[in-house]
Amino acid sequence: MERLGGQLPVGWVFTDVVAPVVVAPVVEEFFFRAVVLVALYTVLRRPCGKAVAGIAAVLFSSGLFVVVHGLLGELAVDQVVSIGLLGLVCGALVMLTGRIWAAVLTHAVFNAMWVALALAGTALT
Repeated sequence: MERLGGQLPVGWVFTDVVAPVVVAPVVEEFFFRAVVLVALYTVLRRPCGKAVAGIAAVLFSSGLFVVVHGLLGELAVDQVVSIGLLGLVCGALVMLTGRIWAAVLTHAVFNAMWVALALAGTALT
């Protein structure tokens, strides 16, 4: 978060808090888990079996999740690892619960942690 003349820009609450903590987790989890993961699992379930289909769907949706985040900006190795692990955890939650909301909540908490760290860093400078 960059301050302009010592002040946070107008609209910072939406762009730096609401968007990453509320909007992004809902949109991303519905796309990567409810669409990509479920579609791949559905296609692979009969020919490969439930276990293989589930593992493949989680791995593929997590990999795509990392790639798309990489397209949005250059990622350091630690970011690739943390985003990849987030994708794996969220995918596993969807497969284990059959619901999307645990993944959305996990993603929101993950993003909120980074927003809180950024805000703390901004306050300290």
